Amino acid sequence: DAPDVFDLSSCSVLLPVVPMFHANSWCLPYAAAITGLKLVTCADNKPEHICRLYEEEGVTHSAGVPTVWLGIIDHVEDTGASLGPLHTIIVGGSSAPPATIRWFRKRDIRVRHLWGMTEMTPIGTVGGEPANWDSMNDQDQVDYISRPGRSMFGVELRIVDESGQVLPRDGASSGHLQTRGAAIVQRYFKKNED
Repeated sequence: DAPDVFDLSSCSVLLPVVPMFHANSWCLPYAAAITGLKLVTCADNKPEHICRLYEEEGVTHSAGVPTVWLGIIDHVEDTGASLGPLHTIIVGGSSAPPATIRWFRKRDIRVRHLWGMTEMTPIGTVGGEPANWDSMNDQDQVDYISRPGRSMFGVELRIVDESGQVLPRDGASSGHLQTRGAAIVQRYFKKNED
């Protein structure tokens, strides 16, 4: 899968801590089939079981919401559990706190934020590193990672006000987010247009 998104290959071992009913587990099972990687699943998602699978199965990539990562951190801090060869985590649902990002970075684990919705099939933005990543200091990198990122290829994003007027992309304006793309639903099945 694309380096700026999940950075998966046939050599990857992926454990998504995302339910299959939620945005098709962020479409990660499809990415596994496309790349031919080893897909590992955990039925209960308890931190002790996830960490055991990281070690036993050689998991290199994992994906989950911030509460998953906080549970993993607590478990590792309390027990000294290993994260095995894990080197990339994907955070979705909401942004991870800077302390969470720093905890993983201290262990040479890359943190990547994604944002999307089931209706977007499912990824809308990705927090891949910019071209000047290596020249950024630690604080700037953590600040950058804390954001949901930029739109994916084929996804258009804009902000509009209450009357539908497009607002500037100035980093300060806020309003209603509108998305458009080939894999984004226009409306739900059998629902009338508003």
